[in-house]
Amino acid sequence: MTSEGLSVSDDLDDHMPHHLLCPISHHVLEVPVLTPSGHTYDRASMLRWLAHCPVDPLSRLPLAASSLYFNRSLQAALIAHLDKLASQAADAGRSQLADTARRKIERIRTSPATVKLSGRTGRDRRSISTAMNRCSCLSVRLGVFAWEQIMVWMLSACAVVSLKQILGTKKKALGMAFLRLLWLPTTAATVTSWSWLSRFALCMLRATLYVPLGLASITCMCGIFLAVIHFLGQCFKMCLAESEHAVRNQRFVRIVHSLNAIVGITSLYVFMLVYRDSVSSQRTRHRS
Repeated sequence: MTSEGLSVSDDLDDHMPHHLLCPISHHVLEVPVLTPSGHTYDRASMLRWLAHCPVDPLSRLPLAASSLYFNRSLQAALIAHLDKLASQAADAGRSQLADTARRKIERIRTSPATVKLSGRTGRDRRSISTAMNRCSCLSVRLGVFAWEQIMVWMLSACAVVSLKQILGTKKKALGMAFLRLLWLPTTAATVTSWSWLSRFALCMLRATLYVPLGLASITCMCGIFLAVIHFLGQCFKMCLAESEHAVRNQRFVRIVHSLNAIVGITSLYVFMLVYRDSVSSQRTRHRS
């Protein structure tokens, strides 16, 4: 250290306190961002880290880029310390160190203060979530429409069944015939003697029931498929970090070892039982 309190090195990182260095890159912070666990990192280093491992590097808790917040107070302290360092370096004749500190201050002041989610992973997550929301909304609307049509159909069926005495048909036989005619397209041969208006009415009735139910089922399946994709993506991202965290958990390791012992002993015992039964059956066949 010189008389001015400056290190001999012209590296800016050697003149900064520890809390103004990024824990990931160990370089001076440029755009400090704060995580929900209270740790501060440089934005660029943190985004690169999250692209490969979506957890907080220090707390090991799950973390997304959208959960990062700009640390204004630390940025103000960082600029103040760099400005003081530049003045001390200029007074000591350390022009290179002073210029480095001033350029760093300029980069910090011109850097954006908002953290935006970047990378394909974030775009994919938003697109999947949007598609899931649209499928759910469409499924609800189609479900309501289908429910209304089914209720109207049930009222019509009840009205037709109530005419059993006039038509001279048993209620059960009439109801089953009506259901087969409505839900089984193979019964179309029974209506060949109907007029074109009657056949058109039957087709319209089938369409108003089939179309909303079919579309609602398709959208529900699409939503389930997208949810499974989203869940598998989350599992894939958390696999490495959570596996490392689980291995460090002694309780989890003891449970795994206990289950392994149970599976090993019981599988060996069951295999011996199967082998004994096989030998017994062979002996029985030979004696017979």
